[in-house]
Amino acid sequence: MQINYFANLWRIFMDPIMFSDTETIENDFACLRIREGILYAVYKPGTVIDLKKARQVTADRLRLQREKNYPVFVDLREVTRVERAARHYFAHEGSILLNAMAVLYSTSQTRAIVNFYIDVNVPVIPTRAFTDQYSALDYLKPFTR
Repeated sequence: MQINYFANLWRIFMDPIMFSDTETIENDFACLRIREGILYAVYKPGTVIDLKKARQVTADRLRLQREKNYPVFVDLREVTRVERAARHYFAHEGSILLNAMAVLYSTSQTRAIVNFYIDVNVPVIPTRAFTDQYSALDYLKPFTR
């Protein structure tokens, strides 16, 4: 699982097609980076996102954004679970300074988490789920400035 995470992180953060020099913020459960007008949030293996983690990643994200609005690419492929309070927080207060969201998933378990988030929590920003990172990025491009 750890090897898969680092392979995903490498593809997303270091792919020569997508690489640019920007600041990265990393905490115990996620890495955040802004590239070419898109904010990337990649969660670490086995992460269970509770309300405390949702608030922490939002605070880190806002610090990185420096009061600018961005679309966000969220890689949930390694997440184990997102608790109800965290989903609600992300769908509402946790969406400040975001204008669209693309969520990347790879398993039926993660797909269920994402579908539940979109259908039940009803995010305040346009949100779609993807199994392919390039399709997700294509979706977000119109939201960049």
